[in-house]
This record gives sequence, structure tokens and C-alpha cells, in this order.
Amino acid sequence: MGILIRRWLGLDVLVALLAVATFIALIPAGQSNAAGPAGRDTVGLVDIDIAQWNLANEDDLITSFIFGNPGDLPVAGDWNGNGTTTPGLYRQSDGFWYGRNSNTQGIADFSCFAGDPADLPVRGDWDGDGDENLGIYRPSEQMFYLFTSSCNNAPMGAAQISFLFGNPGDLPYSGDFDGDGVTEVGLFRPTTGFVYYRNTLDTGIADNAFFWGDPADRVFSGDWTADGTDTPGLFRPSAVTSFFRNTNTQGIADSTFPFGRSNWLPVSGKWNLVGGVPATTSTTAATTTTTTTTTTTTTMATTTTMATVNCPPSCNVEVDDNKFVMKSVVIEVGQSVNWNWVGGNPHSTTSDTGIWNSEVKTAPTSDFSRTFNSAGVFPYFCSVHGSAGGGGMSGTVTVVTP
Repeated sequence: MGILIRRWLGLDVLVALLAVATFIALIPAGQSNAAGPAGRDTVGLVDIDIAQWNLANEDDLITSFIFGNPGDLPVAGDWNGNGTTTPGLYRQSDGFWYGRNSNTQGIADFSCFAGDPADLPVRGDWDGDGDENLGIYRPSEQMFYLFTSSCNNAPMGAAQISFLFGNPGDLPYSGDFDGDGVTEVGLFRPTTGFVYYRNTLDTGIADNAFFWGDPADRVFSGDWTADGTDTPGLFRPSAVTSFFRNTNTQGIADSTFPFGRSNWLPVSGKWNLVGGVPATTSTTAATTTTTTTTTTTTTMATTTTMATVNCPPSCNVEVDDNKFVMKSVVIEVGQSVNWNWVGGNPHSTTSDTGIWNSEVKTAPTSDFSRTFNSAGVFPYFCSVHGSAGGGGMSGTVTVVTP
């Protein structure tokens, strides 16, 4: 078998000329994600088309909820150091971060400006203080910018840590790869399927590199064995399956988790969730699905990937004094939402993205209605008492396909 020797980031690595499918997709029989130890990290998969988070617990049961706008890039972390990983997201269109401190649907608990439109998000405990914070990788510069201060509803300013690492086209991920309590950064190179990481947060050659993945795979990491060390995982869209390895070495996956859809993005963490619905793969990957019939797959995909409709054919939201009553509604495509002014103060319902604007109105005879003819998540706010991005008086309309 031919072997090509390359020099990459200062490391001599052996690139075996093997078919990638035989290298990663040969999984030991019976090794499911649910068989791991208690207290380990588990995967979450985010449908960025509708901003739906689908988090797996240690029993492979799924909790789903909406957070963010379509197109937001997901990144999850233990933002307040309480031992529970919760959602965060980076909005490339404006360079803002948004995060929640619970694994539930709702508006952001915190937000801040920290990035450029093309930046890619990472997260980690960069200083070992027990809290995870924000970071960005700027592909145009191959630079990491990491923040040790918390996102607290204000511009973050200059990053406390910055350094050069990587080549053009590399994709970032992060983890505590050496188990020292401080998060490090890594890179996945899609052109060859290699990952690289450093054990310190500074410029230099990679401390470790090994083959892990196909060009289209989405690489992430987690503590899959609850031993304090993060090791690689990947989500393979063609198989609609997550693969996990328990050491930072080259080799086949130690466990797998078939779940999701091909367009979903992976995150990982200790969600500390109990209960949920059984996981299943989508009908978009029928060749690798683990369900037995198309009917079963379709039914389960509906329950795990769509928010539950909580409105009749016409949804009424009261515009009260400084709050929307029933502010987060879920409707089907073609249904309408009616906003009715009942409070004494002037308010508006204004789309975050400018799709609609009622203008400022007052009770008792004011109302505003809109019909939603496409699926998605549509955040809105009061232009007098709220702000875009979930600030103050705000809400969301989630529209799902029947």
C-alpha cells in the first residue's frame, strides 16, 4: 500500500492512501453512544435553518427547543460555571454573540459584540477559572482571538489572547486536549482529513496531528469518557451519524450516534437533561438509517426536529405594558399572528430583520396582523421598550411546515 510522507505545520506525518470510508466508518458492532459512563459529554445537533437545538442526554433521549435566528452559528458552553452546558450562538451578519443560561426556549440572557462577519466561533475555559468564554477564529488571518472576560451585554473590546495557528481553509474546534483544566484550540483540515492541536494558547507548530475525517465532516470534541480530557468527534452528513473517539490518536471510532439531518451542525457538552424523545435519523439518509421503516422514521423526525404548534389557526398576542403576553408562539406555514394592544403605553411590533413594522400604536383599538407563508424563526421587539436580538420587550414567531 502506497504511503505519502508530508510535512505539515512542522510535523512529519504519514498520510496513508486509504479510502476514508474504510478508515472511519468501520465501527465496532454494538458500540452505541448510550453505553458510555455517567458524567460524560454528549452531542447536540442544531438545525440552523430554523434555529432548533436538539440535545441528547446520556440515554440518547432528545430535548428540542428554539433559540436564535436562522443562519446563526451554534456554540455551547458552561457560561456561568455551574456545571451545565447551555446554548450560545454567533451571528455572522453583525458580529454579535447571544447566549442562554438554561436549556430551554427563550430570548438571550446575555449578548455582546465580538467579531467580524466571516469569523467562526469557538468556546472554552481559556484561563482555567471554571467559566467558559467566547473565542473566534478569523480564517482570513489564520488567527485565534480568545476572550477571558464574560459576555455582559457590552462590546468585548480587544481579545485577551490572540495568536496565529493554521492554514487557509482550516476549520476551528476547541477542547481540553491534555486534561489540565485549560481549553486549547484545534483545527480540522478538510482537504486531507487531518486534525491538529496545540497544548498551549500561543503561536507554534501543532503538538499533535492525526487523521480523523472526510472533507465534508464537521469536527468537534468532548469528554466522551468523563476522564477530564476532550477527544475528537465528528458529524458525518452523508451518514447522518456522529462518531466519537476516546483518545487523541488516529484510529476508528469508539462509539457512534445515528441521529439528525444532513444540514445540522454539532455541539457538545454536559446538558444535565432528564427525559426526552427517542432519537432517530431523518429520511434524507435512508441508506444509513437505523429505523426499520420509512413510516417510523418520518414520524420520529417530525417529533424531534419541529417545534410544537401552540396556536390555533389564528394566534393572538397581547401587547401589554412593556411586555408581549404569549410572546413566543409556534404556528404552521400559512397561519397568522394578531397583535392586540391592551396596555396604556405606546408600543410596536417590529421584526428584527425589517420584515414587518406595525409603527408605534396605543390601546384600546389598535391591532396588527401578519400571515407567515414560509418556515423559519422570526424574532421581533417593541421599538420603544425593546431591541433586536431579544433585548427588553421582545418575542419570537416560529413557523413550521405542517
